[in-house]
Amino acid sequence: MFMVMVMVMVLVVLGLVLVLLVPHLVWVLVMVAQVRSPPIVPLVPLVTRGGEFDIALATDCNDVQRRMTPAEVGDLTRRWRTAYPLFGATMAQRLLTCGPWPTASPAPVPDPGTQLPPVLVIGTAHDPRGPLENSRRVASETPGALFLSWQGGGTGAYPRTPCVVAAVDTVLVAGTLPLDGTLCPP
Repeated sequence: MFMVMVMVMVLVVLGLVLVLLVPHLVWVLVMVAQVRSPPIVPLVPLVTRGGEFDIALATDCNDVQRRMTPAEVGDLTRRWRTAYPLFGATMAQRLLTCGPWPTASPAPVPDPGTQLPPVLVIGTAHDPRGPLENSRRVASETPGALFLSWQGGGTGAYPRTPCVVAAVDTVLVAGTLPLDGTLCPP
């Protein structure tokens, strides 16, 4: 029984050490990538649980064209550690993972013309991946698009709230569009 308790304690300590070291390990890998240019992207799943981090890498890194230097991230880490004590430092350090990710020039958007069918664009007030203003801008720049805003949080408003479900289902089933600018409560 004593040995089992010792093994459990060792595993707990190892788990805590890994949780504390993973952000630093990613930072070290990025630093190595800048010196020797190894293919770092395939290494990312090795330093995270089940490759979950790799799923968001393309989305996160393609959202911005500018890459932060390690010095800039270090400064941001210090500020965010104070301003956001729970996750600030970790989130700032994760910005380094995009360092080796290539930046692409924005592709020219083809003119869709005026023959597009109506499109319902849904924005979420507290979406960590897609800010509300970005969804609003897509709706304003797309001919025939209508904008619906959900005041909830998280990525994806459908099927989280009856208001959004009713609007989307009505569009898909009956072909009836909601009013442009519809606001759904959380």
